[in-house]
This record gives sequence, structure tokens and C-alpha cells, in this order.
Amino acid sequence: MGPPRQAVSIRFRVSIDGQPPRDAHGLDVDEGGNGMVVEPRLHQLIRQPNPIVDRQFEIEFLDPGVETFSFTFG
Repeated sequence: MGPPRQAVSIRFRVSIDGQPPRDAHGLDVDEGGNGMVVEPRLHQLIRQPNPIVDRQFEIEFLDPGVETFSFTFG
């Protein structure tokens, strides 16, 4: 993910099964699911602890203009 240009930050929020990720948050997200895109790079959004089970993941961009390139799971 990346912002449309330098010096712009894009806020986002992620959830798992409609809830904040809590202890399943990745390096770029807090326990409440909040994060910020400040530069184009790979972001770790979720890191699900064991046991690994199927979940519904959602991401909501709170500011306009973010560019997304790909999402990987697994």
C-alpha cells in the first residue's frame, strides 16, 4: 500500500470477524486495528496466533487516495 504522494498519510482500520484484531494485529496495526500508510511498502496487517482458523478480514480506508497493489494471505 502507499499514499498518493510523499508527505501524505492515509489512515486505515482492519478487523477480523467484525472485531478489532487485538492480539492478532500485525506490526503496522495496533490492537484496535488502526494503522497508517505513510510510504509505499508491504504492510503486515494481521498476524493470527495459533490455532489458525478461517476468518473474515476487512480493511477500511479512513482517508481518500491510498494505492493498493496486492494482498497476500497465508
